Amino acid sequence: MRHFALLLLPLLFLACKKEPDPDEAAVHVQVGYPHESLGRGCIVVAMTDGAGNVLEEKGLDFREPPQTPGTMSFAVFRKAGWSRDVQITVALRELDCSAPNKTVASRTRSFSFKSAGRQEWQVEPFEGKDDDKDGYIAVAFGGSDCDDGNPEVSPAAFEQCNDRDDNCNGQVDEELLTREWFVDRDGDGVGSGPATVKCNAPSAQHVDRGGDCDDGDASVHPFAVESCNDKDDNCDGNVDEPFETKGDSCRLQCAGTLKCNAEGTGVACDAPAPVAFYADEDEDGEGAAGSSILQMACADEPPAKMASNTRDCDDHDAQTHTGAQEVCDGLDNNCNAAVDEQLSCGGTLKRVTDAAFANHDWRTVALGRDGYPVWVAGAGGALAVKRAVGESFRDSASIAMGTCTAMGNVDWNAAWVNPSTGHVYLAGTGGWLAEFSADTCLRNKKVDFVDTTLPAHARTSVNDYFTGIVGFESPFSLFAVSSEGWLYEWKEDPQAPALHVSTNYGYRGVHALVFDRIYAAGRTASWEPHAPLINLHATPDRSVRNLQSLGGVAGYVGNLRAVWAATASTIYSVGDGGLVMRGTGQSPNWERVLPPIGPVPDFSSVVAPTGSDVAYVVDRGVAEVRDSGLLHRLTRHGWARPPEFTTGAPDRRLRDIAMNSAGNFWIVGDEGRVYHFPEP
Repeated sequence: MRHFALLLLPLLFLACKKEPDPDEAAVHVQVGYPHESLGRGCIVVAMTDGAGNVLEEKGLDFREPPQTPGTMSFAVFRKAGWSRDVQITVALRELDCSAPNKTVASRTRSFSFKSAGRQEWQVEPFEGKDDDKDGYIAVAFGGSDCDDGNPEVSPAAFEQCNDRDDNCNGQVDEELLTREWFVDRDGDGVGSGPATVKCNAPSAQHVDRGGDCDDGDASVHPFAVESCNDKDDNCDGNVDEPFETKGDSCRLQCAGTLKCNAEGTGVACDAPAPVAFYADEDEDGEGAAGSSILQMACADEPPAKMASNTRDCDDHDAQTHTGAQEVCDGLDNNCNAAVDEQLSCGGTLKRVTDAAFANHDWRTVALGRDGYPVWVAGAGGALAVKRAVGESFRDSASIAMGTCTAMGNVDWNAAWVNPSTGHVYLAGTGGWLAEFSADTCLRNKKVDFVDTTLPAHARTSVNDYFTGIVGFESPFSLFAVSSEGWLYEWKEDPQAPALHVSTNYGYRGVHALVFDRIYAAGRTASWEPHAPLINLHATPDRSVRNLQSLGGVAGYVGNLRAVWAATASTIYSVGDGGLVMRGTGQSPNWERVLPPIGPVPDFSSVVAPTGSDVAYVVDRGVAEVRDSGLLHRLTRHGWARPPEFTTGAPDRRLRDIAMNSAGNFWIVGDEGRVYHFPEP
């Protein structure tokens, strides 16, 4: 056992005295040696009076503790001027006793010096650890060493730039030169995002400059020179600010905008170069295939009726262009060089051969509401009917005359089919009108063309004949026109006919959508030369004849042969010498449509699909050029491509065409020629 004595003086006991004199009373304090891990420290013994005044304080330094337990001894003697009662405090301090270092732990006890002699106080050893032997006890044991495993960390250490609290003052790297560090992802020397405050860079990717507004682009940072490139190069919140005219309008040949040039050093006008434009007559956005450039113009200023491409295989039909829907009509609707592809149309446009057609010159054809029955009629009383798909035509020899009057070799010039019954009504030479079912002649009538308003010697016209007929289903009415200008109404009651005459007019065709607006077309006079004429028979009794004004026909000599009211706003009339007139139905003024390019044909018939303003026209040839007919198709944009005959073009004159849709039509002509679409 080791003993340390502060004062080793003899203790005298004076029993005869009431209170001991100074130095006659003492306290022997024995302190257990501190924990063996402590490398150095100080044990302090302090005496205080009842008022807390320090009377005396003694300290003892120690170094490495012994390997075996021991004690440290102190003797406390009463001094002169001390009160009889004192408090003794034993404390453990860090480092040594030469400086007022931190007290780690202490114990206090009161003693009285009322009698002489020695008192004993055995103080238990103090706990504490100083594993790194730096003289400072771990914080966990009341000391001030914040990292007792590192001798370089203690209150006496100097703070270093190492991201730790070296001097245990609760701060890291304080009072050192610290900086704000920013992550620099694009390597341009300027970082972005919130700053990390450290004296050294946290990583190789950190820099001490911040403010990069695009840390993914090394060319963008606060020290960059602003270029003209649609971005904020110098991170000042502005884009291309030195280039003040950027965005202004400009014009070379076409209009444009001032934009950054390729080098980024200034602005340049981005006006496009003019583009080539081609004819687009049907205004469907596609120019005529194979056409030549009509005009160079700016793309945003397209000329009227022009397009910047040549994809349209039919520039006179707005329903025909690339991407259009293919329908059964014998046409290439989508301009892929195929006709009716992937559709079950039932056939193509071709000649129909049937025994009923032999040796007949057909003049007229008419259809039922749904395309059947089909009636064809012509010269010499020729008549044939096909009642349904898959049946053959029945000729007039198989149709009974019933109670009808014998009519001789009448030439049937016009036909109309009642949609409700399928009966055909015929008009022809000799003033004959007739009604047939598929089996029998139901009634007929010979009209004597007599105008009672004329002198008796001029009342009969032996050369007059019916040239056209039109009917109405509800209320039922029939109207026929004649070569000498008669408009004859054939009613159900044969005793109550209504007869109108247009003196000196010659009619060749008639049509109407409503029975109080009947259009009749022909010529102005019965003698040569004669000019084309169209009359509108209006009012309920059709007695008013409104002569239409035909533009562009000055000097023209010839007949209009047919007329067709396609819609309430589009009426067509066709005739000799390529003459085509188009009316609006709203005005008496008609315009002339130029004929197709090439030899001028003599048109013989016109028709339009129900509800459509597209006209299908046939001709009977071109004088001294061809004695055969062709099929034509006219839209409001001009002459469009017609369906092609798959067995070759007709080789005889064509006289009439009838249709209920673009997907079903019939054409008839001389010498038994009959054509149908679609025909298997």
